Amino acid sequence: MSKTFHEKLEELLNDSNLIPVEWSGGAYEEDGETFVNANFVYKTKKLPPSKQELKELESRQTK
Repeated sequence: MSKTFHEKLEELLNDSNLIPVEWSGGAYEEDGETFVNANFVYKTKKLPPSKQELKELESRQTK
C-alpha cells in the first residue's frame, strides 16, 4: 500500500538523515481559498560505513 502525502511528509520531516538546505515558495489565493506552494531541497547525511563496507576497505588496503 502506498503512503499518503501526509504520511510521506511526516516521514521526511522526521528523518534524521535528511538535512534541509533551502526552501522557496509562497502563498496564493484561488477561488477565495489560500494555498501555499512550497519547494524543499534536502541533502542526506553521509552515513558511517557498514560492517561489510569496512571489511572491503580493509581488504583493499592490505593488498
